[in-house]
Amino acid sequence: ARPLKPPALALTEALALAAMSAPRKATVMMNGLPGAMGKEIAAAALRRGHGLATMAMTGAGCPAECEVEQAGKTVKVSLVSSSQPDEQRKAIRDMQAKHGKELIVVDFTHPTAVNPNADIYAETKCSFVMGALVV
Repeated sequence: ARPLKPPALALTEALALAAMSAPRKATVMMNGLPGAMGKEIAAAALRRGHGLATMAMTGAGCPAECEVEQAGKTVKVSLVSSSQPDEQRKAIRDMQAKHGKELIVVDFTHPTAVNPNADIYAETKCSFVMGALVV
């Protein structure tokens, strides 16, 4: 079995691959906002010149939107709850239509969302990086 990479390394590699395969920067769909890791990764993507998708998936009971601020730039992100899986699929498809191959989904949602989210990503054929924090 191959050892697991630290989440930050996996994200960096995914963004680097996207940057090498296309002349433009990647757009990150940060699933897991408004969580702390989601906000940090979204801000890191903006710091590195990547875009941030205006829609993302989140858990039940989370707010309907979130703002990510970095270096004077604010991006408002509409959040789609895990209680609405059909709407989550639609959000991914909408972001795929808007951003094309530059879209990379980064998932730092709750560990209980791993299997349902992976199913959605497979169904929508999106590029994704998934991490989980265990406390």
